[in-house]
Amino acid sequence: MPFERPVLSGDRMERREGTMVRSRSPLAAMPVVLSGAEERFLEEQQRVRAAAGAPPLRWLPALTRVARGRCDQMPIAGPVHFAAGGERSYVPLLEALDVDFRAAGENIAATAGERRAEDDVARIVELMLANPSQRANLLDPGYTGLGVGVVEGGGARYWTAIFVRSEGRMAGDRGGQRQ
Repeated sequence: MPFERPVLSGDRMERREGTMVRSRSPLAAMPVVLSGAEERFLEEQQRVRAAAGAPPLRWLPALTRVARGRCDQMPIAGPVHFAAGGERSYVPLLEALDVDFRAAGENIAATAGERRAEDDVARIVELMLANPSQRANLLDPGYTGLGVGVVEGGGARYWTAIFVRSEGRMAGDRGGQRQ
């Protein structure tokens, strides 16, 4: 499946002193900088969670990479959560980026790209709150991490929020910058 930007696996094997050692790819360590629309999308979800009494989520660059990868897939596969084989489409991306999670959820949307993305954020989050399964993901107090992606292509705009619950290390903590 072609992607507008690469989905980075973050996996590499190297031989060191006669032993194979798994190390992070230099590409996976590159900073992730949120676009203006992604920053507003993240902030609006945090605001809604706070208003509902849910704890804030930690922004994780690896989850933003997954969310952007999912947005890149939508022009081809459509805004669906499941691949042809029946597995959840976002799980292989989480695993490829070595994200440690006990539970994960995904909220996706596709809209016409008529308005500026930054101006559409509140409407998208309102629509997510109106959908029972997306509302449950957004307000789940058990989730601990969040990544967002907003990608435009083919006259449409694709929105993805990836949520995870992790009890251990949070891969992807490094390499991110919020503007």
